Amino acid sequence: SKRNNYVATSIAWHPTAQNRIFISTERHGLLKSEDEGATFVEINEGFLSRSITAIDASAETLFSLTPYEG
Repeated sequence: SKRNNYVATSIAWHPTAQNRIFISTERHGLLKSEDEGATFVEINEGFLSRSITAIDASAETLFSLTPYEG
C-alpha cells in the first residue's frame, strides 16, 4: 500500500470557520480541509517552495513562513 509521506510542521484553524483547518508540511506545502480534517487538498498555487515551517490564519489571510524565498 502507498504510505502517506506528509510531515506536518504547523496546524492552524480558521478563526470563524471552525470546520476549516490548514496544515503546513515539510515537503508538500500547504493542505486545507473544509470538513474538520476528514479530507485535505494541497493549496500551493503561487509558492516556489513546498517547505513551509509555520502558518497562522486570520479571518481573511493565511500567513506562512518558509525557509526559502517564495
